[in-house]
Amino acid sequence: MAGTGPGTSPRPRNPPTSNRSLPMTRTAPDTPISRLLTIAEVAEHLRVDPKTVRRRIAGGELAAYRVGRQWRITEDQLTQFLRA
Repeated sequence: MAGTGPGTSPRPRNPPTSNRSLPMTRTAPDTPISRLLTIAEVAEHLRVDPKTVRRRIAGGELAAYRVGRQWRITEDQLTQFLRA
């Protein structure tokens, strides 16, 4: 068979049959996306130790997202925490 041996380039894949793409966010187009803050940034803003922020997250008092091995808190979540 021609084109299947060593040193030949693989056949190009067919493009996807669907034109649908996944949305990047689940917010409305005109809804601003909140900035993600690190634990260190939140601790600095609150003037507390980062361990205190971690305890608030673990206790469910402060909502946060796990990104890999790190936590991220949105500005909106921090504002809600401060209002509570």
